[in-house]
Amino acid sequence: MLDSVEEDGGMQWTESDKALTKPCVGLIKTTKSLLKKTTECVQTKGQTKLPTEVQELDRLAELAERLSPAVDDLIMDLYPPVDKRKVQDKVWVCCTSCFMFY
Repeated sequence: MLDSVEEDGGMQWTESDKALTKPCVGLIKTTKSLLKKTTECVQTKGQTKLPTEVQELDRLAELAERLSPAVDDLIMDLYPPVDKRKVQDKVWVCCTSCFMFY
């Protein structure tokens, strides 16, 4: 639902949409932090001497490749008009992708 349409034809968030976006922004920031810390950890402690170590790094790379598009999709669905069901689905994908790092 839209509160109003801006003069230039753009759409605005409703109060409900605004309330929905705040936790999503928190999730996006958490995801960014997770990727940053993972990158730092791999750069400082990543080992590639054994095949199992290479496999672990490959798995991290695959997870990171999935996480970035998931966040992009979430951000796109936060633009008005907001479809709460789509946002909920995208939040689930982001959370699931983050959880896979642990």
